[in-house]
Amino acid sequence: MNKPILIAGAVLASLAAGAQAYAAPANAVGTVNVTGSVQAQCSSTSFSDTIALGELSNASTGALDTSLPNNTGLTKDFKVVCSSVTPTVVVSATRLQNGTAGASAGYTDVVDYTATATADLSAGGSTPVAYTTAASPPAPTSQALSDRLANPATAANLHVTLSNAHTVDPTAILTAGSYSGTITVTVQPT
Repeated sequence: MNKPILIAGAVLASLAAGAQAYAAPANAVGTVNVTGSVQAQCSSTSFSDTIALGELSNASTGALDTSLPNNTGLTKDFKVVCSSVTPTVVVSATRLQNGTAGASAGYTDVVDYTATATADLSAGGSTPVAYTTAASPPAPTSQALSDRLANPATAANLHVTLSNAHTVDPTAILTAGSYSGTITVTVQPT
């Protein structure tokens, strides 16, 4: 009686060994990591324009014409792409200066003004960054935005405005000539 059990055990052992020899092959599994990056940057395809004020003086007094139609603000709009979460806007400007040097007492060859860059934010709202010119130029005005710039795909997201033109002495006569100044706006990633 022991022989049939031993034979049956040997047959079962042989079948088990054969089954292992014919088992399905194991799968080879691997992983491939995919990476990339986006550099913090700000750019614009066209970030230059001119604010043309025209005649600056009042014809009857010769002083700065404070009723200039654009004295409450003349704005130029731009599209700026910025990948940074909270970019910083920096504004500085130079006085409107007459190219002909020298003004006598009672006259002036400079006009001061306020330059404002207003950044539209992606969550809504906007942040104005203002700079007012002066005889002793102040440091540039710098403001970190509280949010990303609005996506410029459909509309401008940065607006540069000149406003509040004034002279140190409001009765000073403007000297004849061409006046020019520069507003500089930098949008930098943070």
